[in-house]
Amino acid sequence: MKSSTTYLFLFITSFTFSQNSELNKDLEDYFRDYSKALVDEDLNSELDLMYPTLFQNYTKEKIISDYEKDYSKKDTTAITETKNHLVAIKGVSKSTIKNNKEYRIIDYILIKKITFSKEFIESEKKDDSISKLGIKNRTFCNVSSRRDYTVQSISFDKKTRIGIYSYHRKILAVRDLDSQNWWFISDKWWNFIPKTKKKRSTGWTIPWNYKKRSFSNINLDIPNSILKEMRKKTGYNTV
Repeated sequence: MKSSTTYLFLFITSFTFSQNSELNKDLEDYFRDYSKALVDEDLNSELDLMYPTLFQNYTKEKIISDYEKDYSKKDTTAITETKNHLVAIKGVSKSTIKNNKEYRIIDYILIKKITFSKEFIESEKKDDSISKLGIKNRTFCNVSSRRDYTVQSISFDKKTRIGIYSYHRKILAVRDLDSQNWWFISDKWWNFIPKTKKKRSTGWTIPWNYKKRSFSNINLDIPNSILKEMRKKTGYNTV
């Protein structure tokens, strides 16, 4: 298990460095800060890099408060511990410029180590099939996950009850043309499906339960091509 994890780390690290040449230095630095916040599970730092206008009707403090309330209620029947390890870039889109803003989409993977509960593993042993455990758990347990799944299983050790998984995500980077600062709009927190056809209003979500918390009614003028691309599944089946 240790050797496979070490190999994975070396592979992802070398892949990340090869991909960084596609980014200009400013965007690379901002995404490096965002990556560190994800790995460290630093919620404040992560939200500090979100596009400021998103907080117009829903403050960071409220988001953090709601997240912590949801997290305290999480079901640990199946999973006892989750730890982030590293973030690697899979690809970066070409620039799209509209209304004095530059947009780029970053595809990345987040590597997680998940420890399953003893009860969960015992229940799996009693039943040769895990079909009764639901799609979410099948995603975690299957080594050869379907191509359209967000979560891809890399390895799983039944003795330690530890699995290594890659989470495939997208994030939208936005920069005002008269500024060098890059901001992010993450599909982890933000719903890219407009509330109505007339308004580009979207809703904050809380990652654990994916509950809509509020509609901000903010017209961000995100190009339709970007919205459609952010809603597409990554389609990756390997890391």
